[in-house]
Amino acid sequence: MVHARHPVQGSKKGSAMEIELTDYFTIGVDLEAYSSMDELVDKCAYDLAHDEERKQIAKNGYDKVSVSHAYPHRIREMLKTLIPIG
Repeated sequence: MVHARHPVQGSKKGSAMEIELTDYFTIGVDLEAYSSMDELVDKCAYDLAHDEERKQIAKNGYDKVSVSHAYPHRIREMLKTLIPIG
């Protein structure tokens, strides 16, 4: 399950890589993900040196969550699953 708390808050999210993550977000565009502690450390160091890029990724994540993952959208998706139409 993807938790979108950080993009909603307008902060950059770094997450352990999960299969479902890429169903909702573009890694490196909307948020960052890591698959090891070494990769996490490297990405944190990169972010500290590239503040504008970090801010842009945070904004992208916020914008995507605001448009595609608000309650009305999520409810529509659940209803499609529960009540298949044609």
